[in-house]
Amino acid sequence: MIGQRFFLILITSLILESRGLTRPSHYDRKSSIKEYLEELHPWERLVRDFRSEHQFLMLGGFSRNLWDLAIDDVWIFNASKVNSYQIVLAYEFHLQLSGGFGYFLGSSLGYVWNEEVKQKRLLADDGAQKKVDFGHHILMPGAVCGLIYNLHPAWRMGFFLEGFLERFENLAASTSEQDFTIRSANGRVLGRGIFFDWFYQVDRGIRLTFHEREAAHDPVHLNYRRRARLGTIGLVTHLL
Repeated sequence: MIGQRFFLILITSLILESRGLTRPSHYDRKSSIKEYLEELHPWERLVRDFRSEHQFLMLGGFSRNLWDLAIDDVWIFNASKVNSYQIVLAYEFHLQLSGGFGYFLGSSLGYVWNEEVKQKRLLADDGAQKKVDFGHHILMPGAVCGLIYNLHPAWRMGFFLEGFLERFENLAASTSEQDFTIRSANGRVLGRGIFFDWFYQVDRGIRLTFHEREAAHDPVHLNYRRRARLGTIGLVTHLL
């Protein structure tokens, strides 16, 4: 009885295979899935698994800064919150490691303007009324590097580290006793962050970034420390 059942199953399998009705192989299933993805996302043939090489970005953002500031050994304020806004132009070069995973190197240039803190009275530890006008500052070209993963032809995410100099122009402060003016000052900045990209066209997308930065400057006349949390959003262009 068992032999007859086995023989019947074998004959049925041979008939189905001859008529092309057998279950598809693993290779056939994989090919079908790939064809489906290419039909659903026509960018696959251009992008493949990884968006490599040249990327250009233009970003705008908002930052919350926590400042410690001293001029000529006079503390203006400690741990005071100041808002700022910035616009950044950046370039990145992306290289593939395996599949959708890779790394990138780049640089950026930015301009930052700070809130009008000169209209606010900041109360220092000694009880004296003090105010500061941060004016604007420039984010000098530096270096950024990171890891990136292409989830999909239209989606990717990454982690990065950055380092650069920032240059302040006409930073002014005043206390109840005297006024201070720093014509220009350079500070060093180190940061880290994550980003998400969504491409609405094959070569153009939107980037959302979250940063944490720490800046410091400690020469003779100006001593400051700035800790910042920053969010940016903007356009990314991939040169295919």
